[in-house]
Amino acid sequence: MADLVTHSLVAYLAYARAPSTRLSLWFVAGTVLPDAASRLPAQVLHLLADVTAVVVPDPVYLGFDVLHTPFPYLLLCWALALLAPRPSRLPLLLCLLGGGLLHIAVDVLQRHVGSAYRLGYPFTAASWEAGLFWTEDSLYAIPVLVPLSLLAWRWRVRTGRTGGGRRVGDEAVGGISRGA
Repeated sequence: MADLVTHSLVAYLAYARAPSTRLSLWFVAGTVLPDAASRLPAQVLHLLADVTAVVVPDPVYLGFDVLHTPFPYLLLCWALALLAPRPSRLPLLLCLLGGGLLHIAVDVLQRHVGSAYRLGYPFTAASWEAGLFWTEDSLYAIPVLVPLSLLAWRWRVRTGRTGGGRRVGDEAVGGISRGA
């Protein structure tokens, strides 16, 4: 997997023209979610097993990996969107889903020593990868992505797309009223 910094910067650049910062932040959160949902629970279980005498079977560790595939990830995004208020559900679902699919697309570009990504899971066990670069090579993109992201942020500030789709200086910024 590419590191989360690379994923986040690619997502910010991909969604820099979003009408509001809140939507772009949910999109960036969507690029972190596949790794957080599939890797973090396994890491917590490993820590729990190291600290206590609890033995966790390998299938439990590996069970979270399915959240790093498109269809189970869609179900996760749908479940998270249901937690939001009704008018925010669809935009939240689309941002999380779009960010996660961008994450998976960047990961598929990589070459792996082990197995590739099972993009059709649970419908097929076939795996695929483009093999354009090694996983750790994504770190070399950070010195390029950081300045590009800063330019995109500066463009957002200059055009007034810093929060809630309103220009800076309007009565409300980012959905928070300034009061009278």
